[in-house]
Amino acid sequence: MTEILSETTLEDETFGIEEKKVRFKVRIEPQAGEAEETILLEQSYSLDTPTELMPREGKHFVFYKETLADGAHAYTLIDVQRLNHVRWVALLVLFLLLIFGRWYGLKALLIGGGMLVIFLLLHTLHVPWLLNSILSFAAVAAFSALLTFGPGLRLTASISACLASGALTLILIWLGSWLGVSSVSVLLKNGLILQMIAGLSHIAITTVTAIHVSRRNEPGLGRKALFQKGLHGGRGALEVVTTLYLVMTLGQILSSAYGQGHQPGLLQMEPILTEMASLLFMLIGFACSVPVSAVIASRMLQSKVR
Repeated sequence: MTEILSETTLEDETFGIEEKKVRFKVRIEPQAGEAEETILLEQSYSLDTPTELMPREGKHFVFYKETLADGAHAYTLIDVQRLNHVRWVALLVLFLLLIFGRWYGLKALLIGGGMLVIFLLLHTLHVPWLLNSILSFAAVAAFSALLTFGPGLRLTASISACLASGALTLILIWLGSWLGVSSVSVLLKNGLILQMIAGLSHIAITTVTAIHVSRRNEPGLGRKALFQKGLHGGRGALEVVTTLYLVMTLGQILSSAYGQGHQPGLLQMEPILTEMASLLFMLIGFACSVPVSAVIASRMLQSKVR
């Protein structure tokens, strides 16, 4: 936005509503071979409109572009351009990764950094979001298991358990959408697939580790006993992961619902409730991932003995 031309406050005496009408000049950046253009817009705002959405010189906004019957373009301001926040988010993530690396060692730092590098690389290559998420999921599952176990049967067992658990979780989320409880679009809009990577990978690695340690310390254990050992180890990881996800989701819900400084209405709460339902099915998938990982790991690691 380059310049605000005028601001006028109008009052509708019939309904007792006041609104502000703003005329402003906007420079539209060229896209897909189109030339850059500067346009004049006039838009009305209620006095309750959040200050963040009000036009201001130097701010970047997202506009809805509509092509009219005569070929002319009409623009409507719908949101603030939030890409400027990426640099601060990147610095915050880097700071958190350094803390993780200091407390938990180099492996945690490499896994977290690898997750970001894989995702950003695929994003730079303009890979579609859904495909990007799936490829990132598979790559991080392999990368984290490789750093934890190195090449070998435990690596294969961990990757297999993580991928199988991820597929089961996606099926559960799709089932929730089919029942009309949740929405598959959350997978794309909120990056639910990316959110699943760390949780399922941690559960799979912990379960495989528990079975491997039990088999090494007690070579005479059978497959059923190893399965039970894996369940016991996986439950601890599940508790940690579930707690973290619930805390993060609670913060996101509070920010989305009450971030504007007023109590949310039904229309504002509907997408939040849909996201909560999708999270519920994702956590059910996490719970199912413990026995799935235990079955796969106990079978694969027990076969090594034979």
